[in-house]
Amino acid sequence: MFINSGFNPSDTTHFYLQTGFAETEGRYRFFYRTPNHSSLVPLRADGFTGLQAGYTPFLDGDQTDLSLVAGLTGVFAGDATYDFSVGYGKNELDYFLNNTINPDLGLANGLPAQRDFDVGGYEQEELNLNADFTKPLTDKLHLGFGAEWREETYVAVAGEPNSFFGAGSNGLKGISPDDAGSFDRDNIALYVDLEQNISEDFLVQYALRFEDFSDFGSTVNWKIASRYTVNPSFTIRGAASTGFHAPTPGQANVRTTITTFDGTTGLQVEEGLVPSTSPLVEAVGGKALTEETSLNLSAGFTSNFGSNSTLTFDLYKIDVDDRIYRTGDIAVPGTTNQSISFYTNALDVESQGIDIVLSSGFDWSDQVKTNWSLAFGYNEIDVVGQTPVSGVNPVSEGIIEDIENNYPNERLVLTSNTSIGDDWNFLARANYYGAHFDERGRIGAASSPSAEIGSTVYIDLELGYQITPQLRLALGAINVFDEFVDEIDAPFSNRQSVGLQYPRRSAANYEGGSWYLKGIFRF
Repeated sequence: MFINSGFNPSDTTHFYLQTGFAETEGRYRFFYRTPNHSSLVPLRADGFTGLQAGYTPFLDGDQTDLSLVAGLTGVFAGDATYDFSVGYGKNELDYFLNNTINPDLGLANGLPAQRDFDVGGYEQEELNLNADFTKPLTDKLHLGFGAEWREETYVAVAGEPNSFFGAGSNGLKGISPDDAGSFDRDNIALYVDLEQNISEDFLVQYALRFEDFSDFGSTVNWKIASRYTVNPSFTIRGAASTGFHAPTPGQANVRTTITTFDGTTGLQVEEGLVPSTSPLVEAVGGKALTEETSLNLSAGFTSNFGSNSTLTFDLYKIDVDDRIYRTGDIAVPGTTNQSISFYTNALDVESQGIDIVLSSGFDWSDQVKTNWSLAFGYNEIDVVGQTPVSGVNPVSEGIIEDIENNYPNERLVLTSNTSIGDDWNFLARANYYGAHFDERGRIGAASSPSAEIGSTVYIDLELGYQITPQLRLALGAINVFDEFVDEIDAPFSNRQSVGLQYPRRSAANYEGGSWYLKGIFRF
């Protein structure tokens, strides 16, 4: 449920309130375990003869989202404006692993001691305070400035003891008390924005933002943008800016530990994802996380033609340095049975492409009118650099190949919305995803290469009806023809043996069609 509300306490002030609440239940299927899976070997040794068809664990997630934003806007003397707001958001995700086993719990009455586990969960909470102001300095110069304070809290909730005992529940080991905990950080930001009308047709914008984080330090970013109106039907625009992405409290503090077996010696080894501030990370040459930084360049135009048609075209290039990725397993010096992985500022990545949007409309009659839009995007991603950890690249060549090729370069969305009288509307949307490669295997390998996934088109439909001036209902279907992406089998590298015939990282989902009923009430 979402509510968007507001009222005017006076002629010069406006109070607004936006709130949302959502509960979601979902189920994720893990890979199929064969009858001789390693998790069943200890139980077979104790005489267990069940599960002769193997088993497939299912991960259920119960998620709760809550958001609230309230604010007051108004006008000071001299046409200066203000906007004070407070925002709060919280997400809770509880995990339950079903139809699995923990082999270290053994048997009870000839059966696995436990099949379902509460493996813990995660929470993310944010509190924001904002103060924004604008003031016209002259008829050609407009000033904006403001401040923001934010507190973020990340919580890892421990699972039940049996979920992390020994090897743990197979598929997803429960979060142990050592890996659980609450972690928070706060930051404060100040910004100033200046818009200048150099002439009636030429606008330039300058912006500067300072932000200081309690966990890694401060950053300063800038932006310069301009717009020039060539004539009433054609405008060109461009922008250059820097940006940043702070490591989340989750990335900075997440910790998980598993016990597995070394493939060469057969001995048990401890593998863990540890915080980047851990002494173990320093021991292997790693560093604490810092922000990702970016340089963004764009240029384009907008054009109006005909009676109601518009065309926009934009080129862009984004260079991201110190992008955060998880390392592979790295052996800890001085130990024989311990390896770790951690998030680190690993890669420099370039992204470039074009965005084109064409929109128009026409009237079938006085009562039937259609508006439509065509949006096309082309994007290429290239990894151009990597920061070694103790002389070793933390991200493998295979993962880099995946980053550059797992998602399609082309994306197209064609949407039409037809209004029928005052009460009915019919929306149709075609979603096109271009060809891309599966993450399994390597492209062009002589044996079991990565499969190329062909292009896909999904069709969405929605029919809406205005029942009363306040209440509107809409019945819709996503992927109405129940299309699927390509299945992958031999001779390509595949996961058929564990029950997954589709590419796991396809931009187009492989869950088939779905439908929904939506209600909107205005009061």
